[in-house]
Amino acid sequence: MRPVILILIYAFILTPNLAAAVNNNDAPVIQCTLTGGEKCLEGKCTPIGSMKKIKLPLKVGIERAAGVIAATDVDGWPMVSRIASITHEPGQLVLQGVGFGIGWTMTVEATGPRATATLSAADGVSVLFGTCQAEPE
Repeated sequence: MRPVILILIYAFILTPNLAAAVNNNDAPVIQCTLTGGEKCLEGKCTPIGSMKKIKLPLKVGIERAAGVIAATDVDGWPMVSRIASITHEPGQLVLQGVGFGIGWTMTVEATGPRATATLSAADGVSVLFGTCQAEPE
């Protein structure tokens, strides 16, 4: 019963803040945590624990007003990438860009906490899954 109550509290309190952040270009930072995923090379996918530059869980900040997305690499150094495209699709925000030798797309659900990110390079594709929330005020 307790998990159901926590989910309901989460849905009614946090979700409107995330929806407002996703739908408002002047909104505060959207904070995401990507916790799992797979890296796929031609013909084979394997779970990700870490990659060349990142380690999961990965905390990501989306600062739409500045047009950047940021995280830290495995050594703690900042990784900042320009957002080349921001698109509002029904119920979600889709961000795209290029940085550190990869093309990336991140999709944030407007009405709930889910998020996905894809990273593509000549040697393969990675898909990451996680959650997002509006930055606490």
